[in-house]
Amino acid sequence: MFRIQLNKKANPDTMNTLLKALGCIYAFVSLKTNQAWADNINTDPELAHLKPEGGEMTIELLRKTFSSWTKEGELTADTDFGRIKKAQAKKLAKFIFENQDNIRFVKNADDLIERGELTTKKHIKVLQELNRKPLPRLRRPKEMRREAPTSGQMLVKTWGIKQCWVTFGNVPVDSPVFMKDDEFARASSNSLYLDKEGRGFLLMPLYDFSPNFAQIVTEAAWEMSIREHPNYLLGGLYQNIFEIEKDDIQALADDFGTFYTRDELVERLDDQLRKSISTHGIGGVRGLSYNGTKNIHKFTSNSGQVQKVCNFLNTLILAVSLYDKDIAYKNTMAMINEFTTKA
Repeated sequence: MFRIQLNKKANPDTMNTLLKALGCIYAFVSLKTNQAWADNINTDPELAHLKPEGGEMTIELLRKTFSSWTKEGELTADTDFGRIKKAQAKKLAKFIFENQDNIRFVKNADDLIERGELTTKKHIKVLQELNRKPLPRLRRPKEMRREAPTSGQMLVKTWGIKQCWVTFGNVPVDSPVFMKDDEFARASSNSLYLDKEGRGFLLMPLYDFSPNFAQIVTEAAWEMSIREHPNYLLGGLYQNIFEIEKDDIQALADDFGTFYTRDELVERLDDQLRKSISTHGIGGVRGLSYNGTKNIHKFTSNSGQVQKVCNFLNTLILAVSLYDKDIAYKNTMAMINEFTTKA
């Protein structure tokens, strides 16, 4: 991707007029173009899905939502795989030569020169002089790097091929981020951290009891390509805090049954049984107790906090039972017996 960044004194709209006069199809982002984009989102029914719920798209929200495309004073041109026409590359080079005093820097000048097959020496010279070379990638000493995780709080589905881990991190409620490694001192030089199976780690906020926390955090996770039912994500991640009322268990189980396939539900039940029993144990003052049959599934606990976990497990068992009562009961008893035997 070839980029031009203007000086602060340069007016992007004036520069766009000059580009247009040269017959160039590319343009700088400006306050005017950002405002036009926001207005279009607010008025075009086909773009209604981009509007914030119950409000209008503003310049500030546009910049936050589409930060990569709203940087004022920047022009980008896709030079990969011959996507830029040679004539347009030459017009950009001519513009840069004629307006070099208004340009702070360019990036990836070699791509424009090569893909556009530029030959005018004075244009090439200015491009190379303005080209911002990448900063050296300084490696952080091994003893200063954090210990790499091997797993997270839970595995979740994504809109991609692979699952990913979700785990806790120091991130804002509405801004979960994927963990990067810290091999290099400069954060932008680091790559996404992946486990041995190539699965990423999405850092989620700790539960802070703020208003609308559950809605905000699940919507933010969905925007990061997490494809899980919101109540499953909340119940699995914030086990001792997120509560499903007993009167809501059947309705939520029905909802899980619609959202997930049979195999997906069985997988989630097994994961949450293993996690919950290993954390709280079977029996005791704060442990899990189970009194169930193929038709009645009832995890209970003397602890109010652990009872929240029980309600979550009972919901999952009931959801699996919608497909197969035998497997719901069999898997639950197998997991209980596994941990009881170990104890």
